[in-house]
Amino acid sequence: MHLKKHFIFTLILIVITVCQVSAQEPEKIPFSLTRFGHIFIRTNITDDLNAGFIFDTGSGIHVLAEKHKKNMDIESVGYLTVFRHTGERLDFELFQTTSIKLGSLIEKEPYIVFWNLLDESGIDGLYSLKIIENQPVTMDFINNNIIIETEESMKTLLKTGKVIPIELQMKRDKSLDIHAYFKINDKITVEFEIDTGSGNKIIMDKRFLEILGMDSSGSETEEIIQKEVQKIALLDAPEISLENHIVDFKKRIIYDGIIGISIWKNRKLTIDIPNKRIIVNNK
Repeated sequence: MHLKKHFIFTLILIVITVCQVSAQEPEKIPFSLTRFGHIFIRTNITDDLNAGFIFDTGSGIHVLAEKHKKNMDIESVGYLTVFRHTGERLDFELFQTTSIKLGSLIEKEPYIVFWNLLDESGIDGLYSLKIIENQPVTMDFINNNIIIETEESMKTLLKTGKVIPIELQMKRDKSLDIHAYFKINDKITVEFEIDTGSGNKIIMDKRFLEILGMDSSGSETEEIIQKEVQKIALLDAPEISLENHIVDFKKRIIYDGIIGISIWKNRKLTIDIPNKRIIVNNK
């Protein structure tokens, strides 16, 4: 009888230990990369809507296809004007819904807008950074997972990765973007918006052609000039870089530039908005 009680007690301890370990494991949400470099996630964004979303760190606010408006519990709360990187103005009616989910992450009463352009693209919507505003999340471009980090997993990432400060761009507490500093050709420092919605692209303002000593002929008449840039590196971690990469130079964009996923490929990018930092790991 004593041995039987000891066996049962040991078994209970094992079960408790396994449960504790499992509870500490970060949640992983698989994604696929489109041929344009967009992070595509098939997920239940609400209890009633299973949809294909792009995780777009440059969208500012959650955007849904117009077709979903009639099927969601929403309330009109005003209007929102935003600007694309080209300076193009977009005016949206602003809505709130009960919640939006990304895996186990739940954002309560988020602001959302609807855009008919998404109906034409076949995309159901765009997740913005607002879904992870209070929770560090990793985009694992090695294994194609979104990882919802834990306190323990963050300790490991901080030990093994490069920590880079970011700047937050917030508008009326309804939209959120992030920016970081980069070095171009070991010559000039620029501030790029980190925009996974740009996919594989890197975009810079045309004024940098002359500053970088590049041929700027045709820059006044052509909308986009593509040039190969020798090196693009994080200012605070120059070993994280791209070499000989094609950049789109555009006229009068509203930032120094925009960087998509190219520099993060084969790496893990952790976005930690509460602490205004990103962490980059190569493993």
